[in-house]
Amino acid sequence: MRRSGDGGKTWGPEIVIWDDGEHSVNNPSAVVDPKTGRIWLFLGRWVGTTPSQHVSYSDDDGKTWSKSQDMTRILRDQIKDGRTLVIPGPGSGIALARGKYAGRLVIPMNHGAQWGPSVVYSDNHGETWQPGGALHANIGESKCAELSDGSVLFVGNPGPPEARRRLTVITEGGTKNSTKLWHAEELSHVSCQGAVARYSWPKDGKPGLILYSVRAGSQ
Repeated sequence: MRRSGDGGKTWGPEIVIWDDGEHSVNNPSAVVDPKTGRIWLFLGRWVGTTPSQHVSYSDDDGKTWSKSQDMTRILRDQIKDGRTLVIPGPGSGIALARGKYAGRLVIPMNHGAQWGPSVVYSDNHGETWQPGGALHANIGESKCAELSDGSVLFVGNPGPPEARRRLTVITEGGTKNSTKLWHAEELSHVSCQGAVARYSWPKDGKPGLILYSVRAGSQ
């Protein structure tokens, strides 16, 4: 990673969070705790074809990072519906901002052979993490945004030859499994990750805005 202290005008030197030699460490997914300021960073790790999930954190705006903690067994032992977690994101997590779920930290995680969207979350500022809801279908490399009722919208990449983004909503603050998947006809798709983010909330009779971006053009 690199840091900027002037709003992105200039950038400092590269900071290596975790170098695991010949093993791939990838799909970083970060979320900032709005109360403590701690940056949590989930990472995927591959040893051959075996994935695992890890987390690191920074308390000084990314200058230094904790040694990564292996979360694979911790998360796996809490899963009740048989899903097998793969790796996070990639892209950012979110801190829920509204209603009874405000303050919850949410990391989008892929699971299973189809890379379905899955939630990993914390309600105690990252002291503990647990698996939340999931959709048992292919919406790979999902990004998420909070909806007005505290549900979590996932927008993902189904892979070729699909030409439309796939969406699902995981309700109850990201804890209840979803069974519904639909396509966004107006969201162009190439086989790569995209991004989705909450820009504003409904106010004074005007709708809130969620922004989406993806690489344009053919694969």
